[in-house]
Amino acid sequence: MGMSFGFGPAKDKQEMMSLIRSAVERGVTFFDTAEVYGRFTNEELVGEALAPLREHVVIATKFGFNIDPDGTQHQQPPLNSRPDHIKEVAEASLVRLKTNYKICSTRASELVLRECL
Repeated sequence: MGMSFGFGPAKDKQEMMSLIRSAVERGVTFFDTAEVYGRFTNEELVGEALAPLREHVVIATKFGFNIDPDGTQHQQPPLNSRPDHIKEVAEASLVRLKTNYKICSTRASELVLRECL
């Protein structure tokens, strides 16, 4: 979703929330975001826009990037799939997405998946 990252400057928040909700009204039920899109801001936008419609949609997000908790910069190495980090960032994503659903997936290892659930 290029509403807060990737396709030029971030767009007006209220306008983007209206667009997301209009998409749901037209039958869109799957939304994809990531903690790295706008460094947390896109997850916040999607979470706020879909909060009243949460039971009608599926939200996917990606995580495991090494971003400072305040979102200011990437740490080295750029990716981090350690179980403790995955738990931390997955929980933070759930807060930003205003949901409590949790299904974790990773290519790094099955161990991370089991511990995340």
